[in-house]
Amino acid sequence: MFSSYDGTSSGDYQSRIDLTILETLKFTNMDSWEHWDESEATDFPCLRHLTFLNCTGIRRLPKLLALVNLQIKNCECLLDLPSFPSLQFIKMEGFCSVNHLLQLPMFSHRDISTPVSTRISYR
Repeated sequence: MFSSYDGTSSGDYQSRIDLTILETLKFTNMDSWEHWDESEATDFPCLRHLTFLNCTGIRRLPKLLALVNLQIKNCECLLDLPSFPSLQFIKMEGFCSVNHLLQLPMFSHRDISTPVSTRISYR
């Protein structure tokens, strides 16, 4: 499960942050992270905006029910995307290995700019 603290401490006490109210999340340069477990998606019921920049090891994302905006740049190991029922905007740049954008609804905006060698197909 995800957990976090705000970096302040007083003795043995560390202030906790409630991730269940988080609406925007950005991951950058997390090369060794490969899998975001599906059970951890329940830790983020309000997550609406998600960005991955240069997370070269991530292979799979969980289904995030409230996700509206997804941006992915240079995540070459990302193989599949789940169905995001609320998704309205997706932007993919750089090297991405997404083979299938599974059951994604029509978006109000879609921006996919990847090298010619990147294979992307829609179902």
